[in-house]
Amino acid sequence: MKQLIGYCLCFLLSVLLTCSVYAQNQRLEVPVRIGFDDLYMAPIGQKGVVVFNKTRSNVGKGFVEYVFRKYDHYLKTEWTIKGVVKKSLPFIDFAYSTNTLYLLFGKVQSRTYQVIKVNANAGFLEKFELFLLERLEVSHFAASQNDLYVGGMLQGEPAMLHTNLILKKTKILPLSFKGRAYVEAVYLDTLNNFVNATVVSVHRGEPTVLLKSYQKGQEVRSISLPNQKDKYLQDAQVIAIPRNEQLVVGIYAHSQQQKAHQGLFVARLTAQNELKSKRYYSFNDLKNFYGHLSEREQKRIQRKVNRRKKKGKREYTVQDKILLHRIVKQKDTYLLCGDMYIESVRVPGGAFFTPRRFPQNPLPREWEYSRSIGMVLNAKGFMQWDNVIKLNRVKVPQIYPVSMFHVGTDSSSLTYYFNDALRTKTFAQSKANNEVKSVKLKTSNPDDSIKENMGVQTRRWYGDFYLVWGYQRIKNKRTGKRKVFFVQKMSFASE
Repeated sequence: MKQLIGYCLCFLLSVLLTCSVYAQNQRLEVPVRIGFDDLYMAPIGQKGVVVFNKTRSNVGKGFVEYVFRKYDHYLKTEWTIKGVVKKSLPFIDFAYSTNTLYLLFGKVQSRTYQVIKVNANAGFLEKFELFLLERLEVSHFAASQNDLYVGGMLQGEPAMLHTNLILKKTKILPLSFKGRAYVEAVYLDTLNNFVNATVVSVHRGEPTVLLKSYQKGQEVRSISLPNQKDKYLQDAQVIAIPRNEQLVVGIYAHSQQQKAHQGLFVARLTAQNELKSKRYYSFNDLKNFYGHLSEREQKRIQRKVNRRKKKGKREYTVQDKILLHRIVKQKDTYLLCGDMYIESVRVPGGAFFTPRRFPQNPLPREWEYSRSIGMVLNAKGFMQWDNVIKLNRVKVPQIYPVSMFHVGTDSSSLTYYFNDALRTKTFAQSKANNEVKSVKLKTSNPDDSIKENMGVQTRRWYGDFYLVWGYQRIKNKRTGKRKVFFVQKMSFASE
C-alpha cells in the first residue's frame, strides 16, 4: 500500500513539473537580422497572435512579399500564409473585428493605400486597394467587419473617412467643430459594433471634447461634453454598460492651457444621448495618488490639500499629466489605468526646459513617467478603489502606455517593463504596499543567456495573461549565438 502511495505521489509530482515547464515554454521565436528585419505582432485575444514580416523573396519589380504566421493562445503555430504588397507602401496599423484582422499599408500623405484582410480562423487573405485623400496623415485606424474607419489630419484639419470593402466606396464623415482640432482616438465598441471617435478642439483658448459613434458608415451618436468653471475637459472615451448606456470617462484640467491634469470626469450617456450622474474625481481625493512618495512627502502634500479646502480656495494643483489607457471591462467593474508624466526638453550639456519655458529653436522632447495608477469604477460610475506604482527613472523619447493593471480574485497588481526587467507591485485593493518585485526576462532554455533586449513592449492579452515581445540577442552554451524576435506569454497570477 505504501509503495502504491509512493508511485502516486511521484506521478503527481511529475505531472506538476511537466505543467510548470510547459507554462514556461509558452514563448515563440523568429530568427531575424537585427537592424534589417522588422517584425510586427497583432494580438487577437484568446484566438492568439499573428506575427508578420517582409521576406527576401523576389516577387517582381515594385512589390514585396509578407509572410503571416498565426499562433494559438499557447503560442503554437496554427498556419502560415504569404501575400504581396506594393513595395512603396509600408505597414501603418492593424485592426481586429469578428475573427478578421485588417492590416493597413500606405505612404505618408499618399492617396493610395492597401488593406490586407486576414481570416484568423481559416488562414487565408484578401487584398484591397484604397484611394483616400491626397496629403492625408493617417493617425488612427479601426474596423467593424467590412467597414473601415481612418482618422487623421488633412492640411491642418481633422478628418474621418469610412470605406466599405464590399461596396468599394469611400466617403468623408462630417466633423463639426470650431477653432483648431484633432482626432484624439478611434476605437471599436465590440458590444454594439460601433466605432467611437474622440475629437478635441480648441476655440478662443477653450478646449471642447466631441464624442462620435458610427455604424456601417452612418453617424449614430454625437455629443459635445460640457466644461465647468475651472474644469476643462481634455480627452474622453466611452464604453458600453447595461441598459443600452455608455460610461463616459474623461480627463479635466484647471487651466485651458493644459499644463497639468487635475482629475477624472465620469458620467453615464443614455440611449437618448443625455449625460447623467456627472461626477468629477480630483486626483487629490484618491487614496493612493501620492502613494509613490515617501511618507513625509505624502503628509506635506496632504497638509497643503487640506489647507486649501479649509480656506475654500481652488484645490491643490497636480504637477503632471495622465496618459489614460483604454477602459477594460471585467465582470461588473471597469478598470482604468493611467501613467502620470511630465514633458521636458533635453539639450546638449544636460540642461532641461519645462514646456512653460521652451527655447526658441525646436529641440528633442523627452517624457518622464512618475507613477502609474490603477482605478476601479462600477457601472454607475462610482470610484471603488485605487492604487499606485512608482515608475523609477522611466524616460522615453515617445510617449506610450507603459503599465498594465490587473484585478484578480485575491489580489491585484500593476506591472511595467523597464531596463531589461518586469517590475510588479501586488496589493489588496487600496491597501498600501510599496514592495516592487523585479524579474529579468528569461527563455525556456536553461543554457540560454540573454545578452541584450531591444524594443521590448508589453500588453494585456486575455484573462490573467499579458504579452511581452521584442528583439533579443541570446547566447547558448551549446549552440552559440542567435538573434530573434520573441513573443512571451506571461501570467499576472504568477507574479
